[in-house]
Formats: sequence, structure tokens, C-alpha cells
Amino acid sequence: MEYLDAKFPNLPPNVLVGLQQYHFVGLGPLSSFAKVVGLEYLVKWKPVGGQPGSPPIAGVGEIGGGGLTKVLVNAVQALIGAIHSSSIIKSKSKANNSNNNNNNNQNGNGDAAKEFIHKYLIPQYRLYDNQFYLHNNTTNDNLTAGSSAIIANLMNCTAYSSTNPKRVLKALLDRKGLPSKLHYRILKESGRLSANPVFIVGVFINNNNNNSSTQLIKIGEGFGSSIKMAEFRATRHALLSYYAKELNTFDLPSNPNYRPNRLGDTIAIP
Repeated sequence: MEYLDAKFPNLPPNVLVGLQQYHFVGLGPLSSFAKVVGLEYLVKWKPVGGQPGSPPIAGVGEIGGGGLTKVLVNAVQALIGAIHSSSIIKSKSKANNSNNNNNNNQNGNGDAAKEFIHKYLIPQYRLYDNQFYLHNNTTNDNLTAGSSAIIANLMNCTAYSSTNPKRVLKALLDRKGLPSKLHYRILKESGRLSANPVFIVGVFINNNNNNSSTQLIKIGEGFGSSIKMAEFRATRHALLSYYAKELNTFDLPSNPNYRPNRLGDTIAIP
């Protein structure tokens, strides 16, 4: 969770939890990782068909309930749990042998499991997400491949899925201390008088606080068969661009050099 929280600092808590399910504890990424490291060859599973020595291809309940997938997920979770338990046992053993409790608790808090996750699982999740993005790239939003999963999760976010995104965007701009007056401009259009018109609209805000419209900054862009639809999508895209902000370099909260966001920059978790 701390990895996603640091990488996507603007995500609302409910979206962050959903993203954690997709990236870390979901059936897709965990079963994919299990197959990459060969766990499907090691777990005891009753195969149906196939040749001796080949990976199990199906089992009781596999077709209807995803049996093999769930078995692989359980195997990965058991592996991480074993690493965590082993690190605690080793730290306690060292503490008993040296009688120095002040020097041996650092490895008993799951650091070994954490190191395993960051070294092996997270790179695999990036690959999994890139594959998801390549097969589901139906948007022209200028977001990185790593943000593709967020697009679907943000649809369940109260702020992003609001029927009045203009009000939500203005409230966000006020909270950030930015000019909240929205300016919409038609960037491109085609077939205005035809049966299938297309409009591309951008939403802008003032570059300063003097309410001058001479200097504008584009914060979102959308298209639609009407100007209102394009404005609606442009406003939602502006919200998405903020909430889906992805940091390439960051410190984890567990690192000594971590500096949290200032109060007011994120939504408090109740």
C-alpha cells in the first residue's frame, strides 16, 4: 500500500484501495507472478488431462470457479507469509543468543518480506500492467502506461464520477489556491452542420490570480458530438489528470528521508 500511496499521492483512499486490489492482491497479478516463477509446477494440484510432467491445465472447479488461479494466488500469499514468519523467527533467535534486544528487532518487522515484494513482485506488476494497457488502450489521454489501471478505478471515485464535474473541479482549484474560473475553448471541430459532428474542447484556467484571460493554462481536453458533451469530458479529464498524477521518483513512508504531503493536499482517511 505504501508503494502506491507514494507513487500516486493524489489518489483518494477508496481508489487507492481498489488499485491495491488490482496491483497487489488481485487474482490476475498474483497468478501471473506464480506462473512466471514456476509455482504452478510445484503446487500439488490435481490435473485433468495433459501429459505427465506438464503443468496442470485444469482441475475440479477450474472452469467455473477459477480453481487453479486461486491455488496459485494462495501459493504466492503462503510464500510471502513464510518469508515474513522466517524473518521474525530468525530475529528472535538472534536476540536470544546475543541478549541484546536493542540491536535485533530491525529484521523482525517483515523487512525480508518487504524486500522480496519490492525486488520481485513489483517489477512483475509493472509488466502485468503494461500488458493490460497494450490490450486495452482505448483512450487517447496523455497518461503513462502505469496509470492505465487507475482510469478504470477512478470511475468509481465519487469526485471523478460526479454528474457535475465542473463544481468538483472548481472546489479542487479553490482548495489548491488556484484560479477557479473555468474557460472553455473549441480546439477543433468537424461536421458541425452534419448528422455526426465532432467537437474537441479544452478547459483552461488563468495563469495568475488577476482574472485576466490573456494567459491561460490548459488543464483538460475532451471530445463529443456536442459542445456540452466535450466540455463535460474535458472537465473530467482535468480531474483525472490531477488524481492520476504519477511520480517516477519518490520515497516510501518507511524510509527515514520520507516527507509527507502538506495538510490539505490529500483527502484524509476517516
